[in-house]
Amino acid sequence: MRDYPTTSFGFIGARTIDKKSNMVENFYNTQRFRVYRKIVAQKIGFDTFEHFVYEAISGYLLINGTEPILIEDREKAIISMFANTYQNLIDI
Repeated sequence: MRDYPTTSFGFIGARTIDKKSNMVENFYNTQRFRVYRKIVAQKIGFDTFEHFVYEAISGYLLINGTEPILIEDREKAIISMFANTYQNLIDI
């Protein structure tokens, strides 16, 4: 934040893969996502960032609200980056 004060963040909570039982967790609301979501809300807070939650893909965006660009425009741009980076995700 010191070097890039208008930066935004996002993550996808990885799915659990259990090789013993041959189980792969669905994309929806993964275990990691649920943990990260709670930590982000507690540690980051809501003063600087707008929080966007995408349970269908276990995705989370923190969009910096200090930039004059509309939050909705930034959300669309970041979703596009998610889709290009994680091409195996369902459509968001």
